[in-house]
Amino acid sequence: MLRKEMKIAAAVELYKREEVSISKAAELAGLKTEYGLSIANSECIAAAKMRERVLLSDDKYLGKMAINEGVEHIYDLLTFLEA
Repeated sequence: MLRKEMKIAAAVELYKREEVSISKAAELAGLKTEYGLSIANSECIAAAKMRERVLLSDDKYLGKMAINEGVEHIYDLLTFLEA
């Protein structure tokens, strides 16, 4: 687990210093390969985590993987639209 955390931390730092795009950061963090996510979903998780933003999705699997990655604010899109 420590190695994975180090990969994510390194990807976050590269992104924050604007040395890589959010897509490349997601790839470096291993989100796509580890969870079998699409590039778009990997980018969503990476963006929510690295920018400390809300993740709004109707994909339950994406939400579970975001929780595993430490994204703090995840909301269900359908519930949000119905409110």
